[in-house]
Amino acid sequence: MCDAPIWVSGLSQATQEVVSRIPLTTADEFRAAVDAARTAFPGWRGTPVTTRQRVMFKFQELIRANMVTLCLIDVLVASF
Repeated sequence: MCDAPIWVSGLSQATQEVVSRIPLTTADEFRAAVDAARTAFPGWRGTPVTTRQRVMFKFQELIRANMVTLCLIDVLVASF
């Protein structure tokens, strides 16, 4: 959940209609994300390469499985 007080409209490049609402991250949310990344990094750095490869291949699999949806989102908000 996002506590952002400010949201930006994502517009269709073709029609200028609002196709999404994007929250602007608050400073607290940003700090929390950075802190989480800093906390996670030592464990990730110590993870064997083969395990990291499996994670990244799974990420690749998810991107490929959702390629059409991801491309549609990109096209819809390309003007943002």
